[in-house]
Amino acid sequence: MYNEKSGDMERKNARTESLVCHLAAEFLQQNSNKSSLITVTGCTLGKEGKEAIIFISVLPEDKAVEALNFALRQRSEMRAYIRTHAKLGRLPFLDIALAPAA
Repeated sequence: MYNEKSGDMERKNARTESLVCHLAAEFLQQNSNKSSLITVTGCTLGKEGKEAIIFISVLPEDKAVEALNFALRQRSEMRAYIRTHAKLGRLPFLDIALAPAA
């Protein structure tokens, strides 16, 4: 049996994930020092949409820790950027992690 309410929530979460990924990638592109290539590879939204984990990959790989630390320092600015560029009722708190190796 299809639950209309859960279907709506799934669509809303998917839209929020996509929007957060896109805007996080934009923010990192505009604010990184270009010493490494930081790519947003995905985003997962926690239960109830209160938190989001943004996954990044970094090239060259030896700059990964440095790039991750940069992204973590920029979380509040990234959240402010997302707030001004997205129409979201509740903006999730952001965490950033290195994408698992494929």
